[in-house]
This record gives sequence, structure tokens and C-alpha cells, in this order.
Amino acid sequence: MNNLAEEYYPEILLDLRDKIAELIGDQGAAFAITEYIRRERGGRNLYLPKGRKRKPAEPEPGGQEALFAPAVGAPLVAPDSDAVPGWIDRLRQAAEKILVERGLAAELAPAVAELVRAELTGEGVYIPQGQRYAQALRDADILDRFSRANIDRLCSQHGLTEQRVYQILNKELRKRQRRLFD
Repeated sequence: MNNLAEEYYPEILLDLRDKIAELIGDQGAAFAITEYIRRERGGRNLYLPKGRKRKPAEPEPGGQEALFAPAVGAPLVAPDSDAVPGWIDRLRQAAEKILVERGLAAELAPAVAELVRAELTGEGVYIPQGQRYAQALRDADILDRFSRANIDRLCSQHGLTEQRVYQILNKELRKRQRRLFD
């Protein structure tokens, strides 16, 4: 996680990142998972319908709860099979892959998917594309890799004119100089 993310990353994803990090105990993996969400669902309105909460079973005579009664606060039961869209399952798979790559327990992936589903259920949410974040990453990359000898390669790699690359360099250098005195 870098300063660019803190400054330019969509706030809803920063909140999700913090909750996922709390669950799995790894800030980098949590950021990778929210970055997956930004790339997969960014720029779209998202709505996950609310399910119905299971009713707790009636206590049996004698004060005993039914053997298979769901606990109070049990997971939501979807009103129909389409209530949990396929992208939540793809999120679980992506989270599992990210967790394994970072040496964490793959068993946490369903909990991550459930956390995201629970956070976004019942309300329309817009997941920003994070264009300002992507642009800030691009600009920082241009500054880091710039030399007068590779200006043409930077232009073609980022689809920019030479004039625009120099504008970006000027802006990024001014930003870095300001940070020196902050």
C-alpha cells in the first residue's frame, strides 16, 4: 500500500480494505483483494438484494432449543438462487488465490467473500473505477522511469504525446519538491 492509494483510492474500497485486513491480518493481501474488486466491478452500480434472516427455531418444551436451530444472527438466506451473484463466487476464488500466493490460509477466502457481500448487501453502491488512482500510478511510473533517451518508449507505452509526458513530469516534480518541505 502506498501513499498514492491513501490519497487517490476510492473511499468505499479503503473502508473495505480495512475491514478485510482486520479479518485476515494482512494489509497487502487486503489491498490486493480490493484492487481485484476495483478492476472487476469498478465503474458500475452494484446492488445485492437483502435476503431474509432465518427465524430462530421455537424452543422445545422443557426450555431446550431445537437441535438444528440456526443461531441468532445466522447468515442471510437468499430469497432466490440469483440473490448472490456469480461475481461474489469469483471474488472468493480470487481471494483464495491471493491468500495462497501470500502464504495465508485459503480457508479465509469464503469469509472475505461473505464480509464483502455483507458490507454491500441491501443498498445500491457505486464502485468507482479509481481512474484518479490509476492516473496517479501512471504519472509516478513515468517520473520514475524517465530519461531523455526513453521518452519515445514512454509515450508509446502510455499512449501519450511527448508534450503530455513533459507536462506530467513537470507536475510530478513539483509535487515531490513540495513534499520535501511539508
